[in-house]
Amino acid sequence: GGRATGTMAASLATWGSAAAAGSLARDLQSQPLHHRFALAALVRTVHRLRAAAAQLRRVCLREALLDWHDAAVGSVLHERLAKAARVLQEDLAQARRDDLKADMQWHDERRRRCRPGPPPGALSRDEAARRIQRLYRVRRKSLDAAAGSRGRAAALRRRLAVLGAARRAACATAKLARSLR
Repeated sequence: GGRATGTMAASLATWGSAAAAGSLARDLQSQPLHHRFALAALVRTVHRLRAAAAQLRRVCLREALLDWHDAAVGSVLHERLAKAARVLQEDLAQARRDDLKADMQWHDERRRRCRPGPPPGALSRDEAARRIQRLYRVRRKSLDAAAGSRGRAAALRRRLAVLGAARRAACATAKLARSLR
């Protein structure tokens, strides 16, 4: 019987001083046996509660750390996606400017070639044909350049759409990854 009361007194000594533990041990010796068992059960319950509290503290700390990690990763991902979107928007604006420039060059060339000069009837047939061929060559080059810039603009718009979907999916992906941990 002394061993059980001694360990109870030792475990309860963490709550107070050594003198209090000694007086508690004397009190336990004077108690009936069923009181000693009840106190031993209470001491074990206190130890279990302390262990559960420590475990809960660790779990809460881990969850807080994971929340912080998710926020940091989400922030970095959001910044990178936003930067990529800005770059793509700038490229798209440049492609539009290139398209407009090609159209303006075509109109300038057309205006330059179609200046009032000798009427088509006054030109020889060969000269008129060369004039028309030059005009069509310039138009074909500008159309090829415009088609290339339009194709580039369409590809950039598709990439921007994919990037927008990735930005929207980033939050859901983080939540899904978190739930799978």
